[in-house]
Amino acid sequence: MNYAAPAVVGNTIFPFGPGLYAAQMSDADVTTIIEHATGETREDASMGLVGNIEKEVWCESEWIDTVLTPMLSPHVQQYLNELSMSGRIGPSTPVAYNAARIQEGAAGPDAKITTDMRVVNAWVNFTSPGPDFNPPHIHNSDLSCILYLDVPDEMGTIHEDSKTPWRHNGCTQFLYGAPSPFSTNEFVIDPPTLGRLVIFPANLTHYVMPYYNKSGQKRVSLSANFQLDQSVTSQPWQRKYEWEESLPN
Repeated sequence: MNYAAPAVVGNTIFPFGPGLYAAQMSDADVTTIIEHATGETREDASMGLVGNIEKEVWCESEWIDTVLTPMLSPHVQQYLNELSMSGRIGPSTPVAYNAARIQEGAAGPDAKITTDMRVVNAWVNFTSPGPDFNPPHIHNSDLSCILYLDVPDEMGTIHEDSKTPWRHNGCTQFLYGAPSPFSTNEFVIDPPTLGRLVIFPANLTHYVMPYYNKSGQKRVSLSANFQLDQSVTSQPWQRKYEWEESLPN
């Protein structure tokens, strides 16, 4: 059976309704984040997050504002532009997705979105082989991202004695659709690669399976949440039409 290829606009792929943005960050950016996460004592984040991960650390707020936000902001801007150009918008997406379609008329590839964005929080996950994993979850924000900072040489099995290659161990997996049998679509970022940035709607369910690595190498990733300024546009599905206006006296 032949399946239709997912739609792609620029760096954004649409395997289902929501779009997933992917880009390659520089080695210098990766090094900067790693040095921040490991260079000083960081506040432990493992008790405040859903992941079953022994070591997770919060990024410091001033560093987020001065270093991380300028680093990620152009990619968020491009993601919003590509979402608008694709026409994949609606009530389930952040309001700012629609800015270009309302303000600029969504003039095809020339449509641009300019909206305020701030990084609400960011943290680094040091996922160990064995018991560490991230269960299916969503984030309480507008957008979220994953940036792979270090990837083990092998993640193909679930434990040392396993003879079966578990294809998606250690990979980021997304779920979309109705929570009923045969109604949920899955998309796997496979395999994770060093420096890859993935941006997605924060309300899109995602998770990471455990993995085994005989060398004990950790899977290290940055996670961040973005809040968009929703004052830049009005929700098109809530706009008033002529027949909704008050009747004349």
